[in-house]
Amino acid sequence: MDLFYDFHIHSALSPCADDDMTPNNIIDMAQLKGLDVIAITDHNNILNLDAFDYVAKEKNILFIPGIEIQTIDDIHIICLFENLDSIKSFYNDLKEFYSKFPHNEKKFGNQLIINERDEIISSYNNSLLFSMNISLSDLFKKVIEYNGLFIPAHVDKSSYSIISQLGFIPDDINYDALEIKHLENVKKYSEKYRILVNSDAHRLEEINERINSINVEKRTIQSVFQALRGK
Repeated sequence: MDLFYDFHIHSALSPCADDDMTPNNIIDMAQLKGLDVIAITDHNNILNLDAFDYVAKEKNILFIPGIEIQTIDDIHIICLFENLDSIKSFYNDLKEFYSKFPHNEKKFGNQLIINERDEIISSYNNSLLFSMNISLSDLFKKVIEYNGLFIPAHVDKSSYSIISQLGFIPDDINYDALEIKHLENVKKYSEKYRILVNSDAHRLEEINERINSINVEKRTIQSVFQALRGK
């Protein structure tokens, strides 16, 4: 069966996202657009994932916990995990790499922690806009350690992509897929890599329409991971 997806969506925890990117708003919009499975991938943090997991179960949409990590060389990597326990263990293991710079809300936007009723609980104080102090290869090792998926984000963008920062895609890493922003670039990379077309949504209207799908055996997160791994 085909599941229509968007594996790169930011909640209001990401400072560059709108404040109305809340669990219920995002999941309602994803369902309105006909999506079957989504991932929340905030910048360098996971504190809103519990609320999204709760709402997704209530509204019967598949939810993948994720994070978009900015490495020390300013490369954005989508990291997806099969469950909350895995991503929490992974994230806890990265504590030494977190940015310690205080966040300026007035200049860069809010970093809102929100519950399953879309109520603001608090704000995250350290800036999520700065790179984590971890290299691309070390991040890959950590993701694999916790059985996650390692997906370079928006490789066809002119900033914060593996190509914009390095000039090439290193072949010593086993990428589960590459994410592109523009459909016209699919052929450029699809001969060698599995391709995902995500929205990188920071506003509700940017969430993917029912266009991009992944073929799976069952409507489960495990089947989605198996499909992305080519198993």
